[in-house]
Amino acid sequence: MGYAVAAALPFVSWFGLGRAASAARARHALIVSRLRRVSRKVWLTLHIGIGVGWLGASLAMLALSIVGATTGSHEMRHGAYALMDTFNNALAIPSALMAIVTGVVVSLGTPWGLVKHHWVLAKLIIALSLPVLATFGGPWIDELVVRGGDYAAEPGGAAILLVGAMALFLALLWTATILSVFRPGGRTRWGRREGGQRHPSQTAVAASLVRA
Repeated sequence: MGYAVAAALPFVSWFGLGRAASAARARHALIVSRLRRVSRKVWLTLHIGIGVGWLGASLAMLALSIVGATTGSHEMRHGAYALMDTFNNALAIPSALMAIVTGVVVSLGTPWGLVKHHWVLAKLIIALSLPVLATFGGPWIDELVVRGGDYAAEPGGAAILLVGAMALFLALLWTATILSVFRPGGRTRWGRREGGQRHPSQTAVAASLVRA
């Protein structure tokens, strides 16, 4: 449920704020000025910090899934999957929710936007795909926790699938981190269209805000 809410947030934010060009300019000016007053750097710091925490939780869950799939100790296997379930509910789901919320706020509160640059759009797609992927991993964790209560039960194929899902999850998070650092790809066609319509003075103001 938590992952579904996290995946829906960017869509609600985007469509709820409107898509008309005049409304977009007014919205952009309002959010940027407001974020400057409350410090956009606070939101950026939150986004980076939560992203680092999400990476750490995902790495721990991958390690636990490998332990659960490879150990010969029933107690260790059961403990690994029980701890994974705790990490998923207490850390991964809240991190996903807050990372998406802070990412949307930072994107809308700066000239980067949500769909104007390829690297931001790629990060948005990754942010939406991770909760979808997690909806498959969650039931596998629950199943393996239940199996762990039966000494005669083996982890089976679900354990291997869970390792693969956790590895893919971590790889996507690292991809999003790399995109944030290198910012590849330039503008999308939406960004080029808006850039062509923008007055030169507006472009200078936007550039100064990005550097701020």
